[in-house]
Amino acid sequence: MNELPVLIVGPAGSGKSAAIRALCGDRLVRRQVVLADGDNGVAIGLETGELEIPAAGSLSLLAYPADKSRLLGRFIAPEMHAGVVLLIDGRDEAAIEELRHYLQQISSAESLPLAIGVTHLDLGLRKNLDALALQMTDFGLHCPLFRIDARQRGDVGVLLEALLLSMYVAEADGASVDRLTGFTEPLSSGFCS
Repeated sequence: MNELPVLIVGPAGSGKSAAIRALCGDRLVRRQVVLADGDNGVAIGLETGELEIPAAGSLSLLAYPADKSRLLGRFIAPEMHAGVVLLIDGRDEAAIEELRHYLQQISSAESLPLAIGVTHLDLGLRKNLDALALQMTDFGLHCPLFRIDARQRGDVGVLLEALLLSMYVAEADGASVDRLTGFTEPLSSGFCS
């Protein structure tokens, strides 16, 4: 059985914890890791959840705290994570700046598959989805972009399916993603219902 660690990042209020809760229910766990920061270590609190995929393994979901985003580049690494989900709050006037900020922070791991979910569009700036898509094109970024409600299991499930598909494409293009062995069945039956 394989375990695929998926990092979930985004600004405060974008739905990181809600996304894990939608998939894992009350099995959300808080834990701390320490990152080296010069001569000192910086404790970072992560929220984590495990999602079992029958006959394949599990997805280990790690929500990275927004207040430590400046350290994200040191935390994220292709050898530690199988992919990244970036959640952007669609209500935020600064959504494009947030997208830029997070893309810069994760640029050190550009080989990792990425999927982007825009949350809270039902509450505000619908124009942000098109603006974010245009910004992604300007960055030369080609990855899945979805409007999601992070509280809805089906929405988060579709976002993760798109991320897994991106992993398969990366593997087909020669990237080493051996951990995908066994993750061949459509996940819809597992967590998109």
